Amino acid sequence: MNKKRIIFLQVKLALVLLLSLLLSCLLGIFTKQVIILLLVFLVLFLFSWLVIKKFVINQVIQIFQALRISEEEFKSLSITQQKFFDLMSHDLKTPFNGIEGFTKLLLDPSEEYTEEEKREFLQHILMATETAHKLIGRLSKWARLQTGRWKPNPQAFEINKLVESVVSFHSAHAFQKKIHLIVDLKERALLVFADQLMIETALRNIVSNAIKFTQPNGFVKIAVTRQEKALIVMVEDNGKGMSPKLVNDLFKIGERVVLPDISGKIGTGLGLILSKEFVEKNGGNIWVTSKPDMGSKFYFTIPLVS
Repeated sequence: MNKKRIIFLQVKLALVLLLSLLLSCLLGIFTKQVIILLLVFLVLFLFSWLVIKKFVINQVIQIFQALRISEEEFKSLSITQQKFFDLMSHDLKTPFNGIEGFTKLLLDPSEEYTEEEKREFLQHILMATETAHKLIGRLSKWARLQTGRWKPNPQAFEINKLVESVVSFHSAHAFQKKIHLIVDLKERALLVFADQLMIETALRNIVSNAIKFTQPNGFVKIAVTRQEKALIVMVEDNGKGMSPKLVNDLFKIGERVVLPDISGKIGTGLGLILSKEFVEKNGGNIWVTSKPDMGSKFYFTIPLVS
């Protein structure tokens, strides 16, 4: 029940009251008993009108307001749950792809590997398994963040170590796809102030996206440059690139971004949307420049330690 309908009901009640008063005046010329009866009727009517206004209408307003809030909360919760499950699927694909790929190599009867090569494959499998285990814990933290049970915990940390951790995370996937990972860290011991898990997740998603859209023997480069009060992290690839419209819709959760990767798979685009969310929660900005068939460059900023 909206405000217009409530006002309309109140006006109708007021009109009925006025008509009743007019009727009582007209009939009052006949008998006192009729006048008393009408006055009692008017008192009862006025009392009932006040009761309706105070208890019924106000309660109806409160109920509808509560329902509207509950509906918005329900929609938000549904979106959060969907984002959570999409994120879990998105992030867990990388380590499990590595485990699957290296296991197939080891079990391929047509290939003969040296003991050193087998040990290297097993090392990649172990690394991917450990990464998957960490991801499950971090995804649960992200779920708590979305439901308000986990807030960003900014602290000082070295960005170079974080970049090296992300490169190690993607090394098996990049090796399997024959993608060269390049790291450009010109300055050492650069301290930033942010939630480390969020920034690591954002960078991991961006690098994963770059690998997916880059042809074999291509490259993905991670570079860090310093500004006055912030650090700029750039992830560059020489992959498929994107049209201006796709770039414009890339970080919008309401838009359906359809762009098949090199293998023909169409992703949700959720990884980049979450990267934007994590970066902005830590006081940074994120943007992208890209052209079709000319690769892409993703940038985001992180506040430096004051």
